[in-house]
Amino acid sequence: MKIFYKILGLIVIDVTLIWLWVEDLDPDPSISIFVFISIPVVFIFNLLLAVLFYLLKKLDYAKSFLINSILASIIMGKLFGAGIDRHQRNSLESWEFTEADTTFHITRWKKESEFSFSSSTNIGSSTVFLEGRCEMKNGEFILSTASTVYKIKDDYLIGFRKPNQRIKLEKIER
Repeated sequence: MKIFYKILGLIVIDVTLIWLWVEDLDPDPSISIFVFISIPVVFIFNLLLAVLFYLLKKLDYAKSFLINSILASIIMGKLFGAGIDRHQRNSLESWEFTEADTTFHITRWKKESEFSFSSSTNIGSSTVFLEGRCEMKNGEFILSTASTVYKIKDDYLIGFRKPNQRIKLEKIER
């Protein structure tokens, strides 16, 4: 039972330290490769501590850190992924809809007050065809460029091809 409490304590420490680090790092998807470096580092660090305690004849601690090497690696991967999701939610929101054989995707960049509009006919590839300003007015997003104005209200795109056309949008959640 002693070892259970030691592992539980290590997990609390792992979650706290890793989340504080991920919170400070605020990872975006472009550095997600970093998780492939950080997980082995966390694993090896805990293994080294297990070996150190084994050599010091503190077997309960050695077992605890041996088990924690696996648990901390899993926690690292999960919390890093959650950090990327949080960054994305704070940076952008997006919607999509399909017409005929084309999927359209609208992304609103929150910090920059901008939007991009892309289309895709093949899975895995898309083309951005419109970018501009995005403002919130009267409970709706106004998407504007030099020559176009669209609105998003209550998950409907208004004015895409015809002035009063309403297209139901699917909000993409992260």
